[in-house]
Amino acid sequence: MCHRIQYTSWNESKHKTKGLDCEGCHGNGGDYKAIGVMKDRVAAMKAGLILPGLVFCKKCHVKADASMLPLAHAHKTK
Repeated sequence: MCHRIQYTSWNESKHKTKGLDCEGCHGNGGDYKAIGVMKDRVAAMKAGLILPGLVFCKKCHVKADASMLPLAHAHKTK
């Protein structure tokens, strides 16, 4: 488990019940998991980290709007 807070909030989300895991939204963690890369957002994104936005979410949520973005991780709404 990479990020306890994020994992816990994802674990309580509808994404989990639908079978969508972290890599489904954020890309292959093996490409950017090295601690030196993860602590550098630019390096992590160059290595494949995806920070999904509204366009990405609309692949599954056709009627998505910006108010949905914080719901992907419940800890962001608390």
